This record gives sequence, structure tokens and C-alpha cells, in this order.
Amino acid sequence: GGGLGARNSAAAADWAAKKRAREEKAARLREERRRKAEGKAEGEAGAIVAGAGVPSYASGGGAPPPPRHAEPRGSYGGGGDGYGPPGGMKASQGHRANAAYMDDFYAALKDLEGDSGDAGAVYDAYGRRVQAQAPPQRQQSPPQPRAQPRALPGRRLSGNKRQAPGRKAAPARAGSDGPVTAWDVRVDGGEYGAAPGAEWAGGPADAAGVVLDMSDRNILCMSVDRAGGEACFGSADHAAYCYDLDAAQAAAQAGDAPRPRRTLYTKQQGHTDWVASVVHTRDGRVVTCGMEGQVLRWAGSRAEQLQGLGSPSVSELRALAHHDAVVGGDYDGAVIAFQERGPAARARVHDAPVMTLDVGAGMGAAVASGDRDGYVMVSDLRRLDGGSAQAIGSHEGHCTAVRAAPPSYGACVATGGQDGIVKLWDMRSPSGEAALFGAHRRKRDGKVEVGAVSDLIWRGADDGSNDHYVISGGADKKVVVSDLRMGRPTHTLRGPRDFIYSMACSGSVIFTGTGDGMLLAHDLRRGKEDALLWGLGASSAGAVRCIATVPSRAMLLCADDGGNATLWTFPPGGGGG
Repeated sequence: GGGLGARNSAAAADWAAKKRAREEKAARLREERRRKAEGKAEGEAGAIVAGAGVPSYASGGGAPPPPRHAEPRGSYGGGGDGYGPPGGMKASQGHRANAAYMDDFYAALKDLEGDSGDAGAVYDAYGRRVQAQAPPQRQQSPPQPRAQPRALPGRRLSGNKRQAPGRKAAPARAGSDGPVTAWDVRVDGGEYGAAPGAEWAGGPADAAGVVLDMSDRNILCMSVDRAGGEACFGSADHAAYCYDLDAAQAAAQAGDAPRPRRTLYTKQQGHTDWVASVVHTRDGRVVTCGMEGQVLRWAGSRAEQLQGLGSPSVSELRALAHHDAVVGGDYDGAVIAFQERGPAARARVHDAPVMTLDVGAGMGAAVASGDRDGYVMVSDLRRLDGGSAQAIGSHEGHCTAVRAAPPSYGACVATGGQDGIVKLWDMRSPSGEAALFGAHRRKRDGKVEVGAVSDLIWRGADDGSNDHYVISGGADKKVVVSDLRMGRPTHTLRGPRDFIYSMACSGSVIFTGTGDGMLLAHDLRRGKEDALLWGLGASSAGAVRCIATVPSRAMLLCADDGGNATLWTFPPGGGGG
């Protein structure tokens, strides 16, 4: 009895000491905030009296202006410019440090509520006050046992410390709206089944292209509808811009500046943070997700809210070709199915934020997703709960790319990670892992140099060829061709001089966008030495973030960090200008 009492007394004393420390920390924060406010007011008054005026960003001083649709906000990170991670932080562990930081932030915020006299205020993930309505509450239910998925063995590679895990999938979150009962995730056309690509060989008719000037902030994502007539761009200025491609080209030929058909942002509706992903559904509607947590489905310029403010941010969306539904992954580790009608089905199958995902024809009603801890999971959309998820493998660091195979390969998926490795998974095989390529790893002076995989492309029989390749782009400035029949990387495409940010393909032609603003075209049929067809300086403002081909109109699109997109048209037969 005495020992238990002593332990309880020690625990109580420890709790009291921690409480005092929190109170002292909150008091220090209040005092620092007060001093900074007084100092700022005195400094501004002195500048005005001295005639110094307010610094102008246009003349090279002061802070940059806010985005066109932005609200004031604070810094996103610990870097010197407010966007980068704290010094010394490893990218693969940054999300854990951020979670710890946000825990401390909310603890301090709670301590300050009593002092501010506004304890009922609601704040978003960045500490900004939002409308005084509580975020949706999850229903409480008894804890559910974790399901044990089929664990597939991994394969050790020199320098890759982690084996494919025999980990458990998390159960469906309490309050889930239930599984989707019927899905058809067949894909059609796209880059698979495209024309051989002769139209791209000679370059565009006009190298300058048609510039679509949208924003003063980065374009982060892009989608082209199935008919190829509309392109929609998601921006860091919180809006999405939809262009009629034929009308944009006609306006440029008439000497006018192309204008968006519609801007998906109004005073009543729209995102309050970056537009992270945009897709077109089968019926032509646009679905967007913002970092503030909303998922919106747009018909014209009116939005239907599929997920509300205060929900976990969705990192990426994928549309299903033969279903008016959209699949997404969020920063809470969940895979979500936003149905054509009715509530969304949601299951938390990852323990870390979902970074990327994809659906494919040969995978049936399944979605493959990769997270920040490197794990790759496959979930059955017909039974979207913890028991339907399977852990098929892992990467060291983040899983940075997931790409489902074209139809002829069946239930296969390719993944890439920060470890520079490309892995192929065959869901029909007992071992799961079909191949492993150290595509972006090489030894130099006794050390292993690694470039994170940024994007993946399959090239196979669906393109009307006898080739069987997986092409990967990486942070090591390389585009690597891996031959599936030979079971190894065979060659590197020449030309890129900076990080590979984006990739697309049409037939045998591979397009790559790099960090220095270059757009390059390679033809895989021409061999290693002569593969490079042409290159364009597509952006003077930074990286080429997105690329899309529109073979039906012989058009090529890319979007960049400068808030612009460029549209090129190609003459029949590949005779460029």
C-alpha cells in the first residue's frame, strides 16, 4: 500500500510541475506577443514620422503581396523563408516533427483561450481563426479489433534497411458512412492505347505556344476532361481555372489574351487554401480538394461540398473512368471514396499521411496508396474498411509515386520512394513483389547516392508496341528506363539538367518537365543516343509542375511555378516549326 501511495504522490507532483511549466510558457508567450506588438507599433510610427513610407514589393522591398484569392496567414514551416523545414530535419521524418509541433501549438493555444476571452473560437490546421462553427465530430464507438492483412515478404537491397512489413491495417474510423457496394474501375484510353506519337516528333508548330496567364502563385495540379476540350488548373492562390482549349487557341490567333471559361472561386464558395488536386469525373464535372480540408464537386461555377472545412486535408484525387466517383487519400492516413450520390465511405488504412494513390483496370475494385512512412497498401473499394486493406510492401522514407499498370499487365502496380527504388507488385503472385530496380541509386567513391523517385510511367503492349518498360524520373536529374523482361534498368535518357518534376507519355514519346523550366521530349524507339527529340524553355519562373497530352487535338499542355500554363499545337505528321 505504501509503495502505491508513494507512486501516486510522485505522479501527482509530476503532473503539477508540468502544469506550472505550461502556465509559465503561456505567460512568456503572451508577454513576447505584447512586446512585439508594442515594438511594431513604435517602429511603424517612427517610419511614418521620418517620411520613410511603407516599403513597396514592386520596388524590391518588403514582403510579397498576398495571393489573388488569399487570406492573411502565418508561416508554414521553420525555414528562413517560412516554407522550408527546420535546419537539419530529414524529409522522411518531417511529418512526425510537424505533428509534435502542432500538439505543442494547440496546447499553448488552449492556455491562451482564457486570456483572450474567446474560448469558443475555432481554428484551422494553420492556427487561423475560421467561422464559429465546430468541425464535424466523429461518433464515438467501442474500439474495433485490428484486422490482420496478408503480409507479403519484401526483398532486401543493399542500403535499403526495411523489409516489406507484416503490419496490420487500421480499422475503419468510427462514424464511417459505410462501404461502397458497387464499383467499376476500368480505365480507358488515356496515355495507354494512344497513337504511336509521330505527331510529336518535329516539335510544336509555334515554339512560343499560347500562354494561359492565371495567377501570381504556383500551379500545383491539372486535369483534362475525357473529350480533351477542357483543362482545369489548381493553384496555390486557392482557385481553380478552367479553360476551353479550342477557345484559348482561337483567342490567341485573334491576338487576344485567352481567358478562363470559369474560375472556381467565389465569395460564397471555394477553397481557403492551396488547391492540392483536381480531376474531371466521367460526366465532365470537376472535383477539387484544398489543403484546408474541403473537397468540392463543381457543376458550372456552383460547388457541392463533399467534405467540409475542418476535415483532414486530402493530398490527391483519382477519378474512375466508368463511374462518376472519385477516390482520395488524406493526411490522416485514410482512403476515401466520394460517391456519385450519398455520403463518402472512409477508412483509415495508413498510420501516416497518404502521399499518393492510383486505380487501375487490372486491379479490379482496388486502390493502391503510399504513405509518408513508405508503406504501400491496397484497399478494396467494395469493402472499404480495415479488413479489406493489405500491406504489400514498403520503401525507406516516403512512398513518392504509385502508378497502376495498363490493362494488359493485370493486377500490377509500380511504386517509387525516397530510397530511389522502383518496385513492381503483382497482386496475383503469392510473394507479391514481382521486381525491384535500384533505378535512382548508384555508388560513387564508396557511397550510395540516392535520388527520390518523382513519377512513373508504364510503356507496354497497350501502346501498340512490343516494349515492356517502366520509366521513372527522379530528384537525381535522371529519367531511367527499366526493361521488365530483362529485370533491370537498361539506360538513362539524356537531356535533363535539373530535378524531374513531372512526366507524361503519348505512344512511344516521353515528356519530362524539370526544375529549371525545361520541357523535353524523348522517343523510346530511337535508342539511348538519339532518343531526345527536342526541348523547350517552358517556364522562366521555376519548375514545370504538370504535363498533359491531348492526342485527339494534337495538343500539349504544361503548367509552372509562375502561375501560367502553356498550350502547344503540333502539325500532322510531326513537321514542327
